[in-house]
Amino acid sequence: YPAAAGHLRRPPDSARLNRRLSVDLRLLLVFAAAVVAFGLLRAHDATLIQAATYGAIYAVAAIGLSLLLGNVNLVSIGQAGFFAIGAYAVAYLTASVTWPPGVAPWQQFLLATLVGVVLSGLLGVVLGCITLRFTGPYLAMSTLAFGAIVVGLLRYAPAFGGVSGISNVPYGQIGPLAISGIVAYWYAWFLVALAAAVTTLILRGRIGRAFEAIRN
Repeated sequence: YPAAAGHLRRPPDSARLNRRLSVDLRLLLVFAAAVVAFGLLRAHDATLIQAATYGAIYAVAAIGLSLLLGNVNLVSIGQAGFFAIGAYAVAYLTASVTWPPGVAPWQQFLLATLVGVVLSGLLGVVLGCITLRFTGPYLAMSTLAFGAIVVGLLRYAPAFGGVSGISNVPYGQIGPLAISGIVAYWYAWFLVALAAAVTTLILRGRIGRAFEAIRN
């Protein structure tokens, strides 16, 4: 879109995307205030705190799904597979691997988390390269197949406990704090905020404008 002065002007889709992100940011701030208030007022209610913690976990999955479905209009059904890969990686490394004596429990959890994130990310890149030319139902079918393959491998691999999963997984730790109860609540919602912030930065940049172009 050339401007009168000979400079490049942002296309209208970019301005519309920025307006939508501004609205989303205001809504997120209101939601964040509600999360903080809930955590302060219901800190001693273990049942509600646990339910809200699970809600935060699913919120991270929803953010990842909305990044593709809501901004590119492409259907992907493979999010559960990536979640499983990351979760099983952390569980296996903290429950089944013998660490050197000098590695503290919080260091074990941190390293296991990094491995889970990197492993899920690398497999996401591989799957993305494979499905790069797929659109519509073909993309959905390929990601559905990926999820089914992951479930089958984890279910029948003896190292991962079969259908029962990995047992005796210790609580993760942040320094001296075990990630359980109210600590898990704040930790999970912090990760939701981090995921939302990273998603917003992506959508405000060149990748976001490319998403908007593909969607339109």
